[in-house]
Amino acid sequence: MTLASEQNNLLAGTDLQPDAADDPADGIVWERRDARLLDHSDGSVAFEQRGVEVPSAWSQNATNILAQKYFRGALDTPSREWSLRQVVDRIVGT
Repeated sequence: MTLASEQNNLLAGTDLQPDAADDPADGIVWERRDARLLDHSDGSVAFEQRGVEVPSAWSQNATNILAQKYFRGALDTPSREWSLRQVVDRIVGT
């Protein structure tokens, strides 16, 4: 059996088109938490964003990196992203 036919057998009967009503994010447990980075030289807050939505399994460090490095929009404005869902939607929509 060739590699191509093995792949075809693995995919036989598999629907590769997701149902439009199914949202993969629905299978994730989400939570809101604050992202905060401290300046270790003096202990002051270097970055903070409250109410960031991330998967509950994520570490605090992952939350902080997402909010500081990947969210778009100015802090404390309505245009600021606040959820991983928004980032994913933006990326897959490009």
